[in-house]
Amino acid sequence: METEVFNGNKFAQQQLVKIKAEVSLLAKKGIIPRIATLVFVDDPASRLYTQFKRQAAEQVGVKFQAHEFRLSDDFDKIKTAIDQANLDKSVTGVMIQKPAQAVWQADYQIHDQSSQNFGGWWQSLVSLINPHKDIDGLHPTTLEAIKNNLWQKQGRVLPATAQAVLDILDESPFRSGMKTVIVGRSDIVGLPIYYELQNRGEQPELLGRLDFIKRQQSASKLLDADVVITATGVPGLIKGEMLKMGVILIDAGEPKPDVDRSSIKEKTIFLTPVPGGVGPVTVACLMKNVLTMVQ
Repeated sequence: METEVFNGNKFAQQQLVKIKAEVSLLAKKGIIPRIATLVFVDDPASRLYTQFKRQAAEQVGVKFQAHEFRLSDDFDKIKTAIDQANLDKSVTGVMIQKPAQAVWQADYQIHDQSSQNFGGWWQSLVSLINPHKDIDGLHPTTLEAIKNNLWQKQGRVLPATAQAVLDILDESPFRSGMKTVIVGRSDIVGLPIYYELQNRGEQPELLGRLDFIKRQQSASKLLDADVVITATGVPGLIKGEMLKMGVILIDAGEPKPDVDRSSIKEKTIFLTPVPGGVGPVTVACLMKNVLTMVQ
């Protein structure tokens, strides 16, 4: 059985060409979309991802402004930058590049604040974003709107990575009614994909860490899944022995794949590689989200 390896770079470039055409039409009307992003320079991955987004924005004609901070900066200083971007009428979208938890924890230990909770810190930041400028779907009320199938009616967007996975799923051999298992229940990938598939009439299963462990300890593993979507950030978590033949496998792990590529190659009919799969499509989806906020 031959595996179709999805070319995320090619697909993303096709999307960016279309977006550039739409941005050009807006420019003729005097409308120039603009992104304001906050990035914590302590985290090398955040700097890299921000550069990818800057390059895509420049390619399609979207203005891009990065506000740089350190994790040790005073919270009020960061809040002021978010508030200013929210109030700036020339800014179409506001986003925050999420640092790696390990980098954040190392910084807070250095500064004697190890009692802080990463999840609470992150939620306190993204809650400051104006929901009508929330181009990466980070605000907590956006997830609630997705859950209740109100996000489009309210002018919201799906988190860019979640939208990327769904766009790729549309390009795969996926058919309605297939058994879909999502591994990883983050607020910006697993949960929004789960809710949106439900909105579309599907019946996906969402596995958190303990759910996944229980499945692996049983005979079922992931053998009942026609589609496996994984976004855990645990390299090599998904192995061939867990999967049935002919599975569709979408790997949204970063910066390394969740999938043990060597053991799954005989099992899959469709696979997204890391890098070059979900990542570039995520950047393209972010640019699409900017256009949604303009309209």
